[in-house]
This record gives sequence, C-alpha cells and structure tokens, in this order.
Amino acid sequence: MFDTTQCSRLSRSWIGVVLSAGLVLLAVPVAQAEPVGYVSESAGGIVRSDYGECVHTSGWSESLAIMECEPGLAAAEQPAETEVAAMEPAPEPVLRRINLSSDTYFEFDRAVLTREGMDKLNEIARTLKQARDPSIHIVGHADRIGAEDYNLKLSRDRAHAVEQYLVQQGVPAQALQVSAMGESSPVKECAGMRGQALIDCLGPNRRTEIEFSAFEVVEPER
Repeated sequence: MFDTTQCSRLSRSWIGVVLSAGLVLLAVPVAQAEPVGYVSESAGGIVRSDYGECVHTSGWSESLAIMECEPGLAAAEQPAETEVAAMEPAPEPVLRRINLSSDTYFEFDRAVLTREGMDKLNEIARTLKQARDPSIHIVGHADRIGAEDYNLKLSRDRAHAVEQYLVQQGVPAQALQVSAMGESSPVKECAGMRGQALIDCLGPNRRTEIEFSAFEVVEPER
C-alpha cells in the first residue's frame, strides 16, 4: 500500500528545496553597468591612482565625467534648473494721423516771411520730423490791392517762400505741393476802408495756408 505519511514528507521536502532555490536566486545581486570611460576593478568599482584620482580609459572625454570622480565637470554638464523667461516681442509702433493747418503772414506787397510766420513754420517742421509719410499742401494768397495777375504771382511767390523755409528746416521736398490762389479767396473784405487802414485790415488775406497730414509714430507703453 501507498504510505500517505511518506508522501506528505516528500511534498514538504520538495517545497523546502523550491523555497531554498528561490532564496538563493533573490540573494544574487544584480550586476550594475560600469561607468563608460573609466577603468573598473574586477570586484566592482573604479580603479584609482595613488593620488585617489579615477583612472580613465583612452576613450574618456569630459562629456563622460561622473559626479563620483569629477564633480565639477559633471555639474557643468547638468542642465540649468533656473527658468528662462520667454523673450517677448517688441511692440510695434502705433501710427496716428495728424491733421494740422496754419496760416503764415506776410507784409504788404512782399513775399518775405514775418517773424510770426517763421515761428509757426518752425513748429510745423518739428512736428513733421517726428511723423511718417508727411503730405504738405502750401497755398499762397494775396489781398485785393493791385492788379489780379500781379496778386496771383505774389501769392505764388509767398507759397514758394514757405516751401523753401520748410526744406531748410529738414522737411523732405518731395512731400511738398505748392499752389496759388491770388486774391480769389479772402478771409476779410474791409469794405469802405482806404489807405493805411485798408492795408492793415486786409493783413489776414496776405497769407499762405499750410495743410498737411502725416502719421505720427507713437510708441506704445511697455
């Protein structure tokens, strides 16, 4: 007959063998990869010189440095942990259209700018130097004293006087357009006046109108 007691003993023996084998397998350490570029000892670890320095192989380079042997080089190879702020694009200038007008005055029967006229033109020139793509229209005028043809020529001379002055102040000549109206577009009539009183009253008609538009470059706030 089959001895059940003996069978139980055999089962326990096999279980013990299997468990013992498992423990032996678990006890075997997993081999670790040796650092590349360094001379390794047979028992593990890196061979060091009499001065305690790690011994390199012929294929060693700074990019293979490890913290254990070359902490300075290894730290330099690590990526910086500081967060780099993203570069924001510079804002584009904003273009704002300027619409200005000014009247420059002349003395009676002359095409020479008055001091007041030059001051106004200086202000206009400063504005245009800060503008983009200026477009200037200069229109000369005269009073009604004298012949019509003479007054038309006088108004044209006054417009050219303004044109030349603006060019001298740095305004591009190609942005200037000149025309003459003579006595055809007065701003004052001065009816019933004569002599010096009439000359003084018609002073606003001896003018050059300057109309211009441009784009002023306005830097946006950062």
